[in-house]
Amino acid sequence: KTFLWEKKKRTDMAYKELTKEIITDFDKYLRVEKGLSANTLWIYTMPLLSLTDKAWRRGIVRTDPFGEYSLEMQETDRGYLTEEELRTLANAVFVKKQTSLVRDMFLFGCFTGLSYIDIKTLTHDKIQRMDFDGEEWIITRRTKTRVSSNVPLMEIAKELIERYKGLAGGDLVFPMPSNSVCNRHLKQIAKACGIHKEIGFHLSRHTFATTVYLCNGGTIEALSKILGHKHISTTQIYAEVTNRMVSSDFRAISGNLAAMQRSVLEKKDRKQDGKRVRRSLRETA
Repeated sequence: KTFLWEKKKRTDMAYKELTKEIITDFDKYLRVEKGLSANTLWIYTMPLLSLTDKAWRRGIVRTDPFGEYSLEMQETDRGYLTEEELRTLANAVFVKKQTSLVRDMFLFGCFTGLSYIDIKTLTHDKIQRMDFDGEEWIITRRTKTRVSSNVPLMEIAKELIERYKGLAGGDLVFPMPSNSVCNRHLKQIAKACGIHKEIGFHLSRHTFATTVYLCNGGTIEALSKILGHKHISTTQIYAEVTNRMVSSDFRAISGNLAAMQRSVLEKKDRKQDGKRVRRSLRETA
């Protein structure tokens, strides 16, 4: 609406008026004048593209104005909480009940990989005990993609479900606050815990993938199914993050063992020198 008002002095238009030229102008407006990143541009554009696609399929418009338009989300380095940060957050005590609730919902995301909306809409009928292992699983489909996401419940997740049992309306598992309320409390939680990262439910999902799952021996293939990704390539970025964690840890460990490594190498050099001396003596004899 802002774009239409600034450029066309109107607040609405019919589907039939939407042309390739207007879409190009809208793209330029968001990208250049508003300085939005490709990912933010994607968020603004996709709803319009989806509605237009439906209108085209139903015959409301004769041609698809987005037919030649191309825009993809760019992969970004996904932040996560370290094990120490996760432990600090889990052990923190808060006076306000709602702050504690939001922290617990964030923790639930850290130990299940569920997004904010999937936690908010989680119902008890989606928690099932499986015959093949006797364990409780969350059997659901991601709200965002409608791809199945089956998550075995860890003990901390089970405890959180039990803690809020009967406190939500209907069959909902948790009395989840709105996203804006959660984000406000998460900023306070991060500050109280000395965590200098932008904490949101995207971070809890990434923390599950890296710190909780992959760093404890989980496989990319299984993680992809748990997170409900359509393609394993989407999950692969977590492996890259984990590899950097391994590299960083390895450098730190190598530095801690520097003295021992020097001692071993020096001992090896002395042995080599000894062998050369003995060989030289045999040759002169």
